[in-house]
Amino acid sequence: MRKLSDITIDTMDIANQQETGITSNMQQLGFIQDGQVNGELTISQNINLQNHQDSNGLNQEDWHNKVDAILALCFDTLKTYGKTYDQMDSISSLFKMVLKKYSYQQIESAFVKYLTTKTEMPTPADIVAIIDPLTQPKKWSATAFIDIKKRSREGQYITPEQRKYCEDYIKAQIESNSPEMAETVSMVAIEDKKYWSIS
Repeated sequence: MRKLSDITIDTMDIANQQETGITSNMQQLGFIQDGQVNGELTISQNINLQNHQDSNGLNQEDWHNKVDAILALCFDTLKTYGKTYDQMDSISSLFKMVLKKYSYQQIESAFVKYLTTKTEMPTPADIVAIIDPLTQPKKWSATAFIDIKKRSREGQYITPEQRKYCEDYIKAQIESNSPEMAETVSMVAIEDKKYWSIS
């Protein structure tokens, strides 16, 4: 039978191993130099310490180096409109600040897609737009709205999707405060009123 003292010693060994691993990570990230903690850790440094690998297991140093390499390649081969190498540090810092939440694989794929059609140096927004394309706003048709409302007045069958379209059209008009949409909604309301008053 194991003694309580043996279990205590094992527990201490595990704690020491964990502490050694954390210290090693902190040294890798530059938070410890010559055995001393390099100042107080900021919130962002703490986040880096906890998440020092991207989703593909690439550590922060490699991620930075690879992003720098692809930016240098673009700078050498694409139109930069007067930018000089003196500005590369600023360009690199800006890209890394904007792209830090993405894995290198996502970033590289976005650059490849961008480079198949473009000849000028991209902006961080260009790359983000490829990785995270914004949902295109729904296009509204006054003609479709009027037609559905007219058929509804006349007792024709209206699908649930068409009914929902009209509801969403009115809601979009209120939210966007669009004069054109407001005019359409108002015109249809007047036609509805005329129709039902005659009926």
